[in-house]
Amino acid sequence: MGSRVGYNVNDVTNDFLKGLDLFGGLSPEHLDSVGALARRETFKRGEGVFRERDPGGKFYVVESGVIEISRPRSDGRPLVLMRLERGEILGEMALFDEAPRGVTATAAVVPETHLLAWEIPAFQTLLAGSPALAAHLQRVLLKKLGQRLRASSNAVHALMRTVDSSGA
Repeated sequence: MGSRVGYNVNDVTNDFLKGLDLFGGLSPEHLDSVGALARRETFKRGEGVFRERDPGGKFYVVESGVIEISRPRSDGRPLVLMRLERGEILGEMALFDEAPRGVTATAAVVPETHLLAWEIPAFQTLLAGSPALAAHLQRVLLKKLGQRLRASSNAVHALMRTVDSSGA
């Protein structure tokens, strides 16, 4: 799907990683372990990171650029649900289940978007060997998922109010 450059970025990511909600507060050893598994992937504007119904083998953090999360409209055009920028996580549901992707993620707005990517099996092995790291990430991810669920619920509620007020 994109022009992927899969090299280890550990030496340049620890400062970036510790500034993220997801990895902030981790010990230097945990940051090293997480960073050692990261690979940088580059996508040009319009290139897909993953599509709805793809298997969920990785999760990502936006290092630079913009990712649009979308679902197809009835006419096939994408309906953009959200835009993710530097420091935002995507594909994280793959850490919790083996279900196919529920949305499409596409590089957008700027000429190139750089993501840090983690293979799910390798990351789960890391978590299995470090209960403290697993507990920290679970706490942060559940908070993030809760925020996104709340925002989605609010959007649905606003849409329903609009439909109700139009008499439809």
